[in-house]
Amino acid sequence: HGPVWAVLNPQVTLSLNPGINLISVPLNPGKRWTLSDLADFIGRDKVNKIVYVENGRFTSCKPGGANYVPVEGGKAYIVDMKSSASIAFVGKSWDGEVSLLKGLNAIAVPVNPGFWRVSDLADHIGPGLSSIIWYDNALRRFVAYSPAFPNFGDAMISAGQGYIVSMKEPVTITFEGEDQEVTIYRGSLDDVPVLLIENKKYLSQGPYVHSDVPFRD
Repeated sequence: HGPVWAVLNPQVTLSLNPGINLISVPLNPGKRWTLSDLADFIGRDKVNKIVYVENGRFTSCKPGGANYVPVEGGKAYIVDMKSSASIAFVGKSWDGEVSLLKGLNAIAVPVNPGFWRVSDLADHIGPGLSSIIWYDNALRRFVAYSPAFPNFGDAMISAGQGYIVSMKEPVTITFEGEDQEVTIYRGSLDDVPVLLIENKKYLSQGPYVHSDVPFRD
């Protein structure tokens, strides 16, 4: 197999464009956040509104509003931006459990599952799934994936991306994987600050050293 490299990213950075952004909060900030806190973190002067799904219905709030709605790792949010912004999230991984209701859900993959595509997410959710919708920032439009048409809309899963999931029946699923801030590579990586894991022995290289890196064979 060659060496296994775990690149420890100290943060997850998202680039938000003017208009629609379908995002999640990829790392647990370590304290209770509400949608009002999320708007403050992005910048109130840059946010038009944040849309969330509650009981299968879309609900919107202005910056400073919805300070009773908690931010959760398995949830996604539509952020309507007045202007672009680059935001860096720091923290620890969320719990991997996500509950889906019948109808519409705005979800995120709260851990790093590896090299997953939307089709892998669909398989993991199971037969109760109707469709998954994600937002293509390059094309500036929503894209739908359906298990009935698996060759269309099958994008890569990425940290901080949100998904609108339509369900025929409720289900609770558990995601397993690495922390979102850990990216696993196999093979040779030159001139990259990394922690090399080889035969489960830790050899620090570069500034990003962690004493307890979660890693699964």
